Amino acid sequence: MGRLSKSPKCWLHDPQGGFTLIEVMMALAILTIGILSIVGLQYHIINGTTNANVVSQQLHLAQRIMERAKNISDLKDLNDINLVGVDHEGNPGGPYTVVATPTAVPGDDVEKARFITVTVTRNGGIGGQPVTLRCLTQGNGV
Repeated sequence: MGRLSKSPKCWLHDPQGGFTLIEVMMALAILTIGILSIVGLQYHIINGTTNANVVSQQLHLAQRIMERAKNISDLKDLNDINLVGVDHEGNPGGPYTVVATPTAVPGDDVEKARFITVTVTRNGGIGGQPVTLRCLTQGNGV
């Protein structure tokens, strides 16, 4: 019969054992997608942390203004409070706007108590959601 011929060289079994250009490009594409995912996740984490910090400062400022209004001894002296451009401690020169409004309690004819509503808004930047606190006061810190 005839002589058996050797099988042709297969391109999958490279004698030098290197990677093909397509394999390298695919590995780089997968690596790039992974790195971009991590960068995007990091962006959202930093944004969320910054927003939480701003909301915390807004709540702190609203509580300060609320306590200041609650400590007024005579409720007749309790008027609207409007502060523009204050910092997180209520001092001038910050990005916050504060509006505090006292309102009468329905059915309270002798005005022994009032509702106080404090709204703090950040002007510009991250954290544009207003924070609102409301409480009932009788004056003198009560």
